[in-house]
Amino acid sequence: MKKVGQHLDPGEVLELVEMPWTELVSKSLNGEIRDVKTIVAAMWLAHEMAD
Repeated sequence: MKKVGQHLDPGEVLELVEMPWTELVSKSLNGEIRDVKTIVAAMWLAHEMAD
C-alpha cells in the first residue's frame, strides 16, 4: 500500500487497522466491526479463502 492524501466527507472517519484476515472475519461476525462495507468484504474474503 502507498500512503496518499484523503478526501473524506464532513464527519467521515477512516481508520486503517492491519490484522490477520481470520481476525477480521471473527470481528465481523461477533459485532466488533459494524461498518457494512467492511463486513461484506470480510465475508467475501472468508468465502474466497475457503476455496
